[in-house]
Amino acid sequence: PTQPRDECWQVQCREDSRVYSRHIWAPGWRKKAEEALARLRYALLGRYTCVPKTPRAFAKTVRLALMESVIFKGLLPKACQPPPTPQGVVLRGSNNIPVQAGDQVWLSVTVERAKSLQTPRHGEWTDQRTFCLEFPGRVVETLTGPFRARISHGSLGTFLWNPVLITQALSTPATLPFEEQYGPIVIGDEVLLSANQDKVVPLQFGHGGWSTRMSHGLGRFGRVTTIYQRGDVRLDVPGCGSFVWNPAVIEPPGQGCVTTLCAQASTSLDDEGAALFLLLLLGELRCDGEEAAEVAADVLAVLERAAEGQPGNELPTGLRPFAALMLLASVVDLGPCVHYPRVRLCHPELPEVHLRDCVDAEALDLLSTSPATLWDAAETGGISFADVVAGKAQAVPAVERWLLAFFCGRHRRLLEPRNMFSMI
Repeated sequence: PTQPRDECWQVQCREDSRVYSRHIWAPGWRKKAEEALARLRYALLGRYTCVPKTPRAFAKTVRLALMESVIFKGLLPKACQPPPTPQGVVLRGSNNIPVQAGDQVWLSVTVERAKSLQTPRHGEWTDQRTFCLEFPGRVVETLTGPFRARISHGSLGTFLWNPVLITQALSTPATLPFEEQYGPIVIGDEVLLSANQDKVVPLQFGHGGWSTRMSHGLGRFGRVTTIYQRGDVRLDVPGCGSFVWNPAVIEPPGQGCVTTLCAQASTSLDDEGAALFLLLLLGELRCDGEEAAEVAADVLAVLERAAEGQPGNELPTGLRPFAALMLLASVVDLGPCVHYPRVRLCHPELPEVHLRDCVDAEALDLLSTSPATLWDAAETGGISFADVVAGKAQAVPAVERWLLAFFCGRHRRLLEPRNMFSMI
């Protein structure tokens, strides 16, 4: 199948016919599942090779095959794609100014003029709309038949407007005052829900309510399909369903629970799951007598091949957080790093972890001369690879930020504000 049906699928299983929710499979699921299973086989083979009683003669071969599959067949194609942009028709506002989804707009007109131009076909006039004429808003969707713009003004409401009322439009991802908590949101965005159920349940009161089935969507990415008049959003979370959420439960850009994201990725048969397996196995996939520097050299060779043919022969920006994780995973075990921040909150007496304290000199010299040291901190979650190698930044917070940047890069927002990642 290439497209899901509107409500459900009827699947014929031999002589038995069953009906499934459309959220069970995404379009093109068969091809993607086949490719993901192939990558998972490599990961399981790598895990088997790491068992102590298993001979490690083929560890290098498995390591190279796993990196080849995950990078070139899984992550690289998507990292090379251009950033997503808001879709929809371009409308014409006052004085014929262009207006499109994602724009900041102003409706600087009198109430009398707004009432005269806001016909029933463009949306019934209500007194609440009066307050929207005094403040800027965000175009979240553009519609035809007739031409209309759905504009969000935060707590003031989200309404359909005649585009002729728009007197000024500015194409910028800069946040408006009512967007400071969760960032700019438009129809079609992929946003991350909070993983804290104790926080989410009270916030749902008066915003669509709470259902136990909604708990399966916490900590996951969902696509915005509708923004309602009161500002509530309907998110379609693959495999979990479509529900109405309070926008306050959406994580700000560049933030989220890394532990939850990793746990979900480890149980999914997709590119993210295979990538996480690769990070956990890199340090263990060594032949007898093989040093960490040799594993790091193999990782650098794979990354150099991935950069070939790219603009400036440089690794795509979207792949750099994962590349930094691969280089780190080649010399240290990343498994405990995901849980270390929570453990240290309970036991603050635990020492800080710096790369120079746990890596031999040969491997450290190799990492110090790698192209990754030239990457900007904004490209790797707010902590640069160079700072970690030089000992200016701790290794554990860097792993956390790089993992978050990796997952957010896989589910990019249509309007990404500048400096979306902040230092811990």
